[in-house]
Amino acid sequence: MRFVLLFLLFASAVSTKKAKKHTTTTISPPTTPNMPQFLSNASDSTKKEYVDIQTNDNIPKATKEKALTAWAIRNGEPLLSAYKKYSANEKVQKKERDSRIEGIVLLLSESAQKADASIRSIANDDSLSPKQESDKIARQFRKVKPAVRKELMAAMESANAQEA
Repeated sequence: MRFVLLFLLFASAVSTKKAKKHTTTTISPPTTPNMPQFLSNASDSTKKEYVDIQTNDNIPKATKEKALTAWAIRNGEPLLSAYKKYSANEKVQKKERDSRIEGIVLLLSESAQKADASIRSIANDDSLSPKQESDKIARQFRKVKPAVRKELMAAMESANAQEA
């Protein structure tokens, strides 16, 4: 899902750059991720700790995963078991999404397949923070020819439609 969302984010960023001359700036309130079900019985401070770690875009993804596991261990049962189950389910869903996307990518042009492989290698690099990942993917996406970019966007829309 993150991979698909990144594509949509970057497509939006590219089109926003072109439309920036005619837009006005609005300030929207900060958002938090949808609270996972396993946190439903957690205290507000426990939820805040989770959100603070989860939304920190400046730490590498592997470090974030370790920090979340340490957070769950620190909070003990039943939260620890619920978090482990949640985390395992997220990994299964990611593998299923990746598999669907791989099937769609095989139908794309050679140029789009190469661009996808390059972008996917960045997205799968757990040594990057989400911010670094986003910046690198944006740079890579800007290097892609517009026709290939369009092809990739259509493929991601198709993957999203299959997920819904």
